[in-house]
Amino acid sequence: MRDTNIVVMAGRLTKDPEVSQTQNGFKSVKFTLANSDDFKKKDGEEVKRTNFVICEAYGGTADIIDKYTRKGKQVVVSGKMYVRESEKEGKRSWFTGITVENVQLFGGKGGSDPSDQNPSSKKQTEATPSRDNFGNDLEPLEFPEELMGDMVGNDVQIPF
Repeated sequence: MRDTNIVVMAGRLTKDPEVSQTQNGFKSVKFTLANSDDFKKKDGEEVKRTNFVICEAYGGTADIIDKYTRKGKQVVVSGKMYVRESEKEGKRSWFTGITVENVQLFGGKGGSDPSDQNPSSKKQTEATPSRDNFGNDLEPLEFPEELMGDMVGNDVQIPF
């Protein structure tokens, strides 16, 4: 069996993405994602913990992150985990991060484009992601009755 390296994480950007270019001229962004990891101990004590994960993205993914995210913006990233080694003053250390391959933007508080505050100030187009396209992530999807056909009001049979 071949090893698999897939990471999916949801969180908020801790600051605006840092934009640069690679030696080959590709756009590059780096940012830190804050991700809560709250849990209860056996004795019932609640522990609140936040992970801060270094993320980097390149090319088209970097363009999207640069254009549509800011500090506080909630995103879900997927990609590959990496481990890097560094040496400073003779002391070796390692750190992990994510090379982001896909990003999903969510609406809501913080980090949105200033024009998102006034929806009429931004033209809505299919090619331009907006709060309507990515927001309302907790709302159920509603499909028009004509698309649902015979399934409206009936249980759906899944053949497995």
